[in-house]
Amino acid sequence: MNRREFNRLGVLTAIAQGALLRHVAAQTATMAPKPKLSVMLWTLGRQMPADAQADIAAKAGYAGVELLTDYKTWKPDQLAAFKAKLKSTGLVVDSMVSGGGPLVDPDKQQELVDSVTASIPFAKDFGCSQFILTAGASLAGQAPDAKRKGIVEALKRVSDATAKDNIEVLLEPIDLLERKNSAVTSVVEGFEIVREVARPNIKVLYDFYHEQRGSGNLLQKLDGNVDLIGLVHIADVPKRTEPGTGEVNYIDIYKRLAELKYNRWIAMEFYPTGDAVSILKAARIEVEKAFASS
Repeated sequence: MNRREFNRLGVLTAIAQGALLRHVAAQTATMAPKPKLSVMLWTLGRQMPADAQADIAAKAGYAGVELLTDYKTWKPDQLAAFKAKLKSTGLVVDSMVSGGGPLVDPDKQQELVDSVTASIPFAKDFGCSQFILTAGASLAGQAPDAKRKGIVEALKRVSDATAKDNIEVLLEPIDLLERKNSAVTSVVEGFEIVREVARPNIKVLYDFYHEQRGSGNLLQKLDGNVDLIGLVHIADVPKRTEPGTGEVNYIDIYKRLAELKYNRWIAMEFYPTGDAVSILKAARIEVEKAFASS
């Protein structure tokens, strides 16, 4: 082979490699993100120690776990056992309820901020950077515009209190069947509030269970709003059991999340109707297959 032929082959090889890289890059750009899956631990039995609950999540193949405010009352041995379980399994605490108070009441905003701030040391200890916060109860006789103003101002103060520690706060709407005087009942209102707050560390928790019970129309509410969603929660309606036991078509929801390139946590918050490890594993695989096929 002479030098001219050698150089020509080199150029052709470079062109082919470049085309291959562009093809791979194009495919990667269109691929749905691999879902990050978690379990809200309270659903596995409130009398069960948190380390045992976390062990179930790990055995079912999950990467994350979520906490209610129980951690604030744990004794040192309970805290140590939970942290040891995180270390041995590789689980992360992706989100935790921070406590709080009614967001609508201007007179209780400092109490709210203090409650949220008190959770920050626990979050640092667990390596968690996301708090879950509900709006609490409405005030009797409060005008709608005053309610909205109170919630927005409360969330701005919470944002200020948590931003310096790189903690994101998620507003979770609660349906009226769950809480008859809930101040924020739908993700539609949640998205409006978060847009008005306009702080990067304030987002919405889209709980499909609450939203279906409240008003349904689950898929359409994802469109144009996925950038405001910090977390989604999964449970079927009406009994808060695993997907496939009720009225929600979760396969379509997972596929739509994948199409929208949703890349945040998907947390199971349901009561398993049988062996928890087996049911959680099946739920995880269902999500992964739906994302892979989109």
